[in-house]
Amino acid sequence: GRAEAATLSPGRERDLRAEWGAVIRARIERRKAYPPAAGSARGRVVVQLTVTSAGALRGVSVVQSSGVAAFDAAAVQAVRAAGRFPVAPKELTARNYTFTLPMSFAR
Repeated sequence: GRAEAATLSPGRERDLRAEWGAVIRARIERRKAYPPAAGSARGRVVVQLTVTSAGALRGVSVVQSSGVAAFDAAAVQAVRAAGRFPVAPKELTARNYTFTLPMSFAR
């Protein structure tokens, strides 16, 4: 375990984070809902979320607003509604991982 983690190449770590991040993203996207208050507007929000290696959400925040409060709130709500995430691949040994996730909204 520890020796393997110590020899994890940056490329392999990036790949593992990307694979895990894709699963997290898919779970969030399934819970994303277009907010009725936005009318027929389109928008893109960028959120940052921190997930523990055990899959618990530690925090979420908007790092780039869409300019439409309803989209920003809907993006944060989608992350929170996703609930518990899958555990990190065993080779990823840090306590927490941060992901930046762009989310688009359109009718």
